[in-house]
Amino acid sequence: MAALHALVAHDLDGRRHTLDQWRGTAMVLNFWATWCGPCREEMPILSDLAERYRGRVQFVGIAADNAEKVRAFARAVPVSYPLLAGGEEVIQLSRPLGNLPLAVPFTIILDRAGRPTAAGLGRISRAALVEVLDQL
Repeated sequence: MAALHALVAHDLDGRRHTLDQWRGTAMVLNFWATWCGPCREEMPILSDLAERYRGRVQFVGIAADNAEKVRAFARAVPVSYPLLAGGEEVIQLSRPLGNLPLAVPFTIILDRAGRPTAAGLGRISRAALVEVLDQL
């Protein structure tokens, strides 16, 4: 978990971020890639829920792409939560969290203490995510 919180990635404006900046806040971390069909399909769900839970849960998209590709994607498919570009190596951080095949999309929910409460590989269901978030 320490490696995940120490993750360094850049937002679409090139600013450096770590997940540690949101410590103390429940989080939904979504590992994705611009070339991933299921990732693109679930983004409107994540964006809608990021609005619904604003102030209570921080959503963050962590792309296994470079910033240029993520910027181009975000112009076509805007979302209401931060997108960070970490490159292909960022997906390695999801392995200790249960993403053994290192596939995307992979979503993990962390409680306010930074502990994993749920994780899932593949396109996430709105109902399943709401059920977990309502219990945080």
